[in-house]
Amino acid sequence: SIYVKLVGSAETLRLTNKRSIDFDPVWSPDGRRIAFCRIQEGQSGIYIIQALGGSERKLRSAAWKEETFDQVLWSARRLSWSPDGKSIAFSDSAIAGEPYSISSISVDSQEVRPLTSLRSPRWESNPAFSPDGKMLAFTRALQAFEAIYVMPVSGGQEQLLVSDKSNHWGLAWTADGRSIVFANAGWPIWGGWLWKVSAHGGEPERLQFGEDGIQPSIRGNRLVYVRQTANLNIWRRKFEGLHARGPAERLISSTRMESGPQLSPDGTKIAFESTR
Repeated sequence: SIYVKLVGSAETLRLTNKRSIDFDPVWSPDGRRIAFCRIQEGQSGIYIIQALGGSERKLRSAAWKEETFDQVLWSARRLSWSPDGKSIAFSDSAIAGEPYSISSISVDSQEVRPLTSLRSPRWESNPAFSPDGKMLAFTRALQAFEAIYVMPVSGGQEQLLVSDKSNHWGLAWTADGRSIVFANAGWPIWGGWLWKVSAHGGEPERLQFGEDGIQPSIRGNRLVYVRQTANLNIWRRKFEGLHARGPAERLISSTRMESGPQLSPDGTKIAFESTR
């Protein structure tokens, strides 16, 4: 469900209460409304609700399905509200099962306008309007990884900004429109960081903060982001045949991920992977 809270307050206000998966909320520029995505049988789509609650308005149906929720959850942003409040950029496929591309929809007329041209197979997400509303940043899947592009909203040549063989979970323009903050990570989304790149291209710069950061959002001179971490450990347990004997014992651990354990042929060593 979608919630709101005052910064510094412990109280929260629940905005949506349906038997659905509601995610990716984005504020309107005036702060009075929130757009969000919903997955619900027969009702999946983009919705708008008042910031303090009330009736919902369905802006557009979408091809999202509940069985793709894991992909939806771990992917980054689907929506971006234009600075003038008149339209919302979104990532979706025109036909269920087809690759995702970026389009915009009018908040008033619900007219949809494609922003990127679909050239299958690919996956585009993370739309982000520049502060002046003239440019759009987005990510495009290139084989197993994503690249970051910018292009004029009115149409024109796309410019490749970042192609670093990573997945990018969220883009955010700085208030002056000169740079884009982005999150990079492998798959799954552990061990990433927040970076900044010039909107005109150049070498990305890793920020001094933002370890494990995803989904950055900027308003004015303030930045918020999600810190996503995981702590997986390697355990061992004694067996006789198919029957466990005794409790499991934690064998290899840290505050990060330990995975892929493999015993050496003589049984004296264990090779494993770690994100520590």
